[in-house]
Amino acid sequence: MVPLPVILCEFLIAFGLALLGANAMAMVRLRREGNWPPEAVHGQPAPSRTRILVGITVGLLVTLWALATFVSNDYSF
Repeated sequence: MVPLPVILCEFLIAFGLALLGANAMAMVRLRREGNWPPEAVHGQPAPSRTRILVGITVGLLVTLWALATFVSNDYSF
């Protein structure tokens, strides 16, 4: 049976990568459409540039912290 701390570290790695990836893809999509920094289009509210950048930063921090915990505690996949 897998210990709970290992499962939590793996979950946080996956969560951080998902948060980082989703916000990075939102930024790439907006840049590709020529809408960076974001502006309102077709009456829909614009996504906040700050919110996207904070999401990327938080995702990166969560991922790095979970990886550091995983490595420092000598867990293995």
